[in-house]
Amino acid sequence: MAQTPRRRLALTAPEHRAFVARGGLKPVMAAILTLSALLAGMCALPFALFAPPVALAAPLSSSLPGHNKQAAQPKRVATNSSHVTIIVLDMSGSMTDSDPNGLRCSAANAYIDLSGVGDYIGVIGLDSSSANPNSAEIWQNPIEMATVSARQGLRNEIAQKSNNCAPDNDTPTYDALNKSLGMLQSATHNGQISGSVILLTDGTPYPNTDQQISDIESKLVPQFKQHNWPIDTIALGSDQSFRGFLSDLANATSGKAYDDAKGVVPGVSPLNIADFFVDIFARRNGRTLGPTVPPTTLNGGQTSRNFQLGSDVTHLDVIVVKDQPNTTVTLNAPNGQRITQNVSGAFLSTDPHYAIFSIDGPQAGYWQVNVSGSGQFLMDSLVVSPLSITIVQPTTSSPVLPLGQPFTVGATILDNGTPVSGSAFTVQGTISYAGGVSTTGTPFTEQLQLSDSATPGTYEAQVTVPNSATPGAYEITVTASQVTSQPIGSASVTVRIEKFPAPYLLSNGRPTTGQVTTTVTRWDPGLQVIYSLPVVSWLSGWPLGGHPAQVDADINGLIELNGQPYSNATVVGTATLNGSNTSVPISVVNDGGGQFHVLFSAPQDGVYTIHFHTAGSFKDSHGDFGLVDRTAQINVVGASLTQEIIAWLITLFYVLVVVLIILIIRFALLPAPGGRYQTTTGALEATGQPPTPRSLKTGRGLVAMLKRRNLLTSKVAFGKEGAELLFGYAGGVEARGVGPYASRWFDNTGRPLGDRFRPVKSLTFSPAGNPQDDPRAETYTFLGHGRGALRTVAGARENTAAQADARRVDRSRDKRRATARGASRGGASKGGRTYNDVI
Repeated sequence: MAQTPRRRLALTAPEHRAFVARGGLKPVMAAILTLSALLAGMCALPFALFAPPVALAAPLSSSLPGHNKQAAQPKRVATNSSHVTIIVLDMSGSMTDSDPNGLRCSAANAYIDLSGVGDYIGVIGLDSSSANPNSAEIWQNPIEMATVSARQGLRNEIAQKSNNCAPDNDTPTYDALNKSLGMLQSATHNGQISGSVILLTDGTPYPNTDQQISDIESKLVPQFKQHNWPIDTIALGSDQSFRGFLSDLANATSGKAYDDAKGVVPGVSPLNIADFFVDIFARRNGRTLGPTVPPTTLNGGQTSRNFQLGSDVTHLDVIVVKDQPNTTVTLNAPNGQRITQNVSGAFLSTDPHYAIFSIDGPQAGYWQVNVSGSGQFLMDSLVVSPLSITIVQPTTSSPVLPLGQPFTVGATILDNGTPVSGSAFTVQGTISYAGGVSTTGTPFTEQLQLSDSATPGTYEAQVTVPNSATPGAYEITVTASQVTSQPIGSASVTVRIEKFPAPYLLSNGRPTTGQVTTTVTRWDPGLQVIYSLPVVSWLSGWPLGGHPAQVDADINGLIELNGQPYSNATVVGTATLNGSNTSVPISVVNDGGGQFHVLFSAPQDGVYTIHFHTAGSFKDSHGDFGLVDRTAQINVVGASLTQEIIAWLITLFYVLVVVLIILIIRFALLPAPGGRYQTTTGALEATGQPPTPRSLKTGRGLVAMLKRRNLLTSKVAFGKEGAELLFGYAGGVEARGVGPYASRWFDNTGRPLGDRFRPVKSLTFSPAGNPQDDPRAETYTFLGHGRGALRTVAGARENTAAQADARRVDRSRDKRRATARGASRGGASKGGRTYNDVI
C-alpha cells in the first residue's frame, strides 16, 4: 500500500529546493519552506504555520521529559488508510515483580509518538477495583493522534490513570477484551477501517481463571475473527504458565505473540518491550522496517553507528531505545547537521527510555546515530517510499490454510502508482510462525524468493508449511529493495495455518481418498412416513435393516490427524450432485473413536461431492474449519418384497408392544376395584338377623383387567348380570345398566339404572323388575374399603351369642352357595385362569 508521508519537514534549503523541483509543492509554499529553512539556525520558527487545523484534542501542558513545550507541532499528512489500536496494559499487582520500572507504559508512549493522522488509539487498564474485581477500566476511548497535543494528552492520561504505571489489584482479561470489542465496533464503524488489540500482561486472567479463559475462547475470539481484528499479545515476567493462553489467543485471531523471555536482551528491559511495540506499529500501520542497530553496550562516552538510506525514502522514523534514562541521543544527517531537538526538518519526541526522530524528505546517504552514557541501546527505523506492495495471495478474506498443503504467496508492486514488473526491484519474502509458544521445538521459518516470470506483474512463490510445524498464526512479509539491500517497501499479512483433522470415506472398511460406491434403499411411502417421525425414527434400525427411511445416503467414514484416528473433531458440511448447483446439508453422526457415518438426501442416482468442514480441538485448529472434498457414487434401488414384508411385520409388532405398554401404564394409574358390601333380602329382614359384610369379588380375565382396571361387572361382583361398577380413587362407586338384564337393577333411591354411570351407595337386584313387591329382591350396600368397615344394620347386637351363631350359619350357607355357583358358572376367566386384582 502506498504510504503518504505523515510529516512534511525538510532538513536543509537545498533539500527543499530539490523536493520542489520534483513537483512536491506549489511555488508559494516552496518559497515559505525555503525561507523557514534558512532561518532555522537563527531562531526557532514555529511549524504551526504549516499544520492543518485539528480539533480532536485540546492542547495539554506536558510534564513528560524531553518534550519542548515551546516547539510547534509538525505537519502530519494522513496515510492512505486508517487504523484503530486498543492498547490493554496490565496493571495487576504481580507487575511489581514483572515490570517494576513501568517500562510497559514507556513502550505504549513510543507507539503513541509514532502515530499520526489516521491513527486512532484507545487504552484500557487491565486492572480492577476492589468493589468489582471482574471489571477492567477504560482509560481512553479511541482518539486520532493527528496532533502533538493529542499525543501528549494520551500520554498524560495513561500516566494519571495508571498512577505513573503503579501496579495493583486483579486481572479481568475477559472484561478488558470485551470492552476492546465494543471500542473497535464503534471506532471502526463496524469494520469500515481496520483495527487491532495489543494485550500486554504477565499472567492468566484472575479471578475465575478457567471461566474467563473459556469465555474468551468461546464468546470473544469468534467475534474478533469475524471482524478480522487480530490480538497481538506481549508476555512479561518469569512465569511461563500463561504463555500458552496468550499464544492461543494470538494464533486464533491472526495476531502475533511476543515474549520478553525471547527478546533481544535477557531480562526485563525496554530494549525488549519497546522493540515489540515498534514491530507491531510497523505491521498494523503499513510501515517498512528499515536499517537497524542491534543491542550495543555503551562505555560511558559517545558511541556512534552509521546506517545508509536510499533516495526513494520519503519519510523516516528513527527509534533509539535505551535502558538508562540519563543516556542522551543525537542524530546526524548525511550533510553533517546534528539533530538534538525539534528543529527545522525534524521532530523529536522522547521518553526516559527512547528517542524518536521523525523526518520527512530525508537525505539519501549515510546517517549517524550518536548515543552517550552507560547501559545498552538499540536502534530501529521505519521508512515510507512511493513503492506500494499488495499481497494478493493468500488474502485476509480466507486466512485459514491447512498444514502440509502447498499454497502460493503472490504480491503486486506499484511505483508511484505505476505497476512494476521484471527485475527492477529485488522482491523477497519470509514466512514464519508468529504464535509464540511452539509445540515442535524451533518455530518454522522460510525465506522466499518471489518472481513474476510466470505471471508478469504478480510476484509469486510456492510454500508448504509441513505437518510437523506448530499450528497457528504465520506472518508472511514481502519486501522490495533496489540500490541498497535495505527494503524500501514492504507488506505483511498474517494467516492461520492449522491442523485440520481429515475425514475419509470407507471403502471395504478402509479409509480412502478415492470415490466410494453405496446403495440407497427406497421404501414404500407408508414406511417412509412412519419412520421419519421424530421418536419413531429411533426404532427404524430393526425393521429397515439399518437403512434410512428416506432416500438418504448413509456412508461410513473415519477422521484422522497425522495418520491416527482423531476423536475430538467437529464436522459439518454439504453434499452436491455433480452437475447440480443445489447443495443439501449433511448430518455427521459420531460413532466414537474417530469413526462416523454421514447422512444426506440423495433422491437420484449419480456422483455426489461431499464438502466436509472440519475442526479439531482449540489447540489444534483454534476454532477454525478446514475444507476437504470427498466423492461418492450413489445408486438408488427400491426395497424388495421380502424387505417390505419383514418391515411391516416388525412395525405391527411395535404397534402391539406400544398398545401393551399403554395398557400397563393405564392399569397402574387407575384405582384397584374392591371393598366390602353386605346383602339384605326380605327373608333376612323377617328373621331379624343382621347382614354379614363380605368382600367384593374381583376375579377377571387378564385382558379385561388390563382394558379397564377399575371396572367390574355385576356378574363378577355379585353373580348376577345386567350392571357395571366403576370404582373411584376415594372409594366411591358408580354404576350403570348394561345388556338385556339392565332393567333388573335399581339404585339406592329405587330408580332403575340408566345407561350412564352415576354414583350409588347401594344396588338392588329384582328378578321381577319390581323391588318393592319382589320377595327375591336383594340389596347390596357398599361399606367401602378395608377389613374394619362399618356394619350398619339398625338394632344389630353384635356381641350376643345368638347373633354369633346366626352369622356362623349364614357364612356356612353362603359358602355352599358360592361353591355351587362357581361350579355352574365360574368367574370371569381366560384359559382356565381367574385373575384377582389387588384389594
